[in-house]
Amino acid sequence: MIEMSLERGVLTPTTDKDGKPTTEIKNFTTSFNLPLLTIIPVNSLGVNNVDISFEMEVKSSFSETESIGVNTIIEAFTQAIQPIEMPKQEGKEDESAK
Repeated sequence: MIEMSLERGVLTPTTDKDGKPTTEIKNFTTSFNLPLLTIIPVNSLGVNNVDISFEMEVKSSFSETESIGVNTIIEAFTQAIQPIEMPKQEGKEDESAK
């Protein structure tokens, strides 16, 4: 085991001389024991290959099919590429109106 300690500043609510609420930073130290194995890189425990096998039973299944025609595709395409009208900018005349 490795004995470690961590010192950090913590904001603590207090009151000043006039009784007004304030905050101050107090240092706190946390000590703990850490196993040596947890800080040594073990390269994912040295695993090079994993073989997973499982069994599964299908209780039920279903399928759906939908047929769309060429006209439907063309209609969707033409709706997607309709022209966009740009708003007129102030101070610029519409050149197509001339």
